[in-house]
Amino acid sequence: MPENLFSRDFFLAAELREMDEDRVPKEESDVSRKPRSVAKTAQVEVSEAGRRASARLRLVLGSEAHIIVVTGVGGSYGSSMFAAELALALAELERTRVLLVGGSTAEPLANQRFDLPTSPGFCDVIEGRMELSDAVCPSDRDNFFVLPAGQAQVAQTALFASHKCRELMAGLRGQYSYVIVDAGPVLETAESLLLASLGDGVLAVVVAGEARGPEVVRLKEELAAIHAKLLGVVLVERG
Repeated sequence: MPENLFSRDFFLAAELREMDEDRVPKEESDVSRKPRSVAKTAQVEVSEAGRRASARLRLVLGSEAHIIVVTGVGGSYGSSMFAAELALALAELERTRVLLVGGSTAEPLANQRFDLPTSPGFCDVIEGRMELSDAVCPSDRDNFFVLPAGQAQVAQTALFASHKCRELMAGLRGQYSYVIVDAGPVLETAESLLLASLGDGVLAVVVAGEARGPEVVRLKEELAAIHAKLLGVVLVERG
């Protein structure tokens, strides 16, 4: 990542950009007039790894609301599926409200797995083009909700570094017991690293045979540099 990604100048630039009223069109988009979709969970089967991780999170983190960022090492396929499985497992285990957030517009895999449109979603809410209540999709399972990635009209690095994004994440904490963010590979994109800095902890998913030891070490160093807590590394088989 760029060495000055988290410098004062970077955040100041993001805040100034946020204040630019011309950056977001004022007219209502077509997606805001559509009824909310319902997330279909038939394509996602919770693995034993997902159930174990959900149980351990409960023991480690306690009963307070938490934001968990899931990232991948050596690709996003395994991490996206695991994020979905973890969110479903927590909803079943805890019997309380769990939200899965799509954090990557480049690879909105969470949307595809639950047969949801990309928008409206996370980025639309941050940019002020959609209310959160209209963007969150209920599902066909109790206590499980999905906020798709949405469509960004400005760079995601600017969005995720903005005050509005931090406010949104704080607001989610008051509405859901767990917020699971499918952030994509932290080592590949700056926006994923920004999302990691907003959570209470990070779970790193390693797909068997696809990641090397140096990549895991580098991930730990990157997270330590932004004071993000690495909760654990999960090894999964490629489906």
